[in-house]
Amino acid sequence: MKFKLFVTMSVASLAFAVSACGGAANTNTNAAANKPANTANTANTAANTANTANTNAGAAVAEGDTIKIDEAGIVMIVPKGFKHSKDGVDTIVMSEDEGVDIRFTVPKDGDYNKVVSDAAEELDSYLNDIKIEDQGSKVDVNGMEGTSMSGTAKDSDGEVVMWDLTIINAPKKPILVNIYAEKTSMEKHAAEVQAFLKSVKKQ
Repeated sequence: MKFKLFVTMSVASLAFAVSACGGAANTNTNAAANKPANTANTANTAANTANTANTNAGAAVAEGDTIKIDEAGIVMIVPKGFKHSKDGVDTIVMSEDEGVDIRFTVPKDGDYNKVVSDAAEELDSYLNDIKIEDQGSKVDVNGMEGTSMSGTAKDSDGEVVMWDLTIINAPKKPILVNIYAEKTSMEKHAAEVQAFLKSVKKQ
């Protein structure tokens, strides 16, 4: 899927879904405000998307399948109409229009601190010119420790993008959480995404 506007948001970015100690989404916007106009505009777009999601969050969401990621020891409820599948080590949950792509990856290494320190390698696999603005804010995901890091980068077309990666210290193994979303799809599916992220719990 090619995104004309690429917004990467995670459990921590959608701050209305979990209790965050750091507030990664705000850090993104404030840090980007001091950068050139195109970066600031991207940051504002991401912030506006999150705000729209927050506004729509109260809507009732029909529940679909319950899925487990046994390797990490977590369980979650997929919104009705969303698709879910396995792709190698990834568990993918996707909106019906494929505009929202939520990926859970369980790394081979079970050391949470090492996974956090190696997280930049995950970004290097699909982004260029990576700049880290938030080196790691602590978040809580339904009683599980998490670390969220964020910043800016350039996509394959050379456009400035926002990125946000959250690592959750799940009961069995750490798990990386990324959401790749088109702006219009994130706005459309804001309530479903929020409900889904809030449903991520220990097995």
